[in-house]
Amino acid sequence: MELFTIREVAEKLKISVSSMYRYVENGSFPHIKLGTNIRFTQDHITTFLAKKQEKSEPEKVCISSPCDLQAIYDQF
Repeated sequence: MELFTIREVAEKLKISVSSMYRYVENGSFPHIKLGTNIRFTQDHITTFLAKKQEKSEPEKVCISSPCDLQAIYDQF
């Protein structure tokens, strides 16, 4: 099993190292802690990206009449 550092994962995802630390600190990026070192497997990266993909997909709404649109608006 290959382990990656925060810097390596940040480079792979093209995000900053500080963003990676934020993801780790708030628990949204799975990781392994070895003493004071944080490491990631390919499965950790894949899991994180799958969760981000699920959250970023917009909800599809089918509106058949203006009344339906008003009902959706009223929910907010």
